[in-house]
Amino acid sequence: MTTLAFLAVILAAALHATWNAIVKGGTDKHLSMTALTIGQGLPAVPLLAFWAPFPDASSWWLIAVSAALHIGYQLFLLNAYRL
Repeated sequence: MTTLAFLAVILAAALHATWNAIVKGGTDKHLSMTALTIGQGLPAVPLLAFWAPFPDASSWWLIAVSAALHIGYQLFLLNAYRL
């Protein structure tokens, strides 16, 4: 494993732990999750125009399924934090 790959994994783990701590520690978990999701998504969308080609029409259903699964994951995570 290269040093860059190792550092990317460590950074991803730290960001994930921070994100979970913010949501779990917040009084309104739905609001915290929404704020973090929007806060991550808004800066990412313009950057996609520079780093990724526009998706082919045949892949949109996969994008929709991926988005639905991710939303489901977030809802299950919020329920786990509630319990």
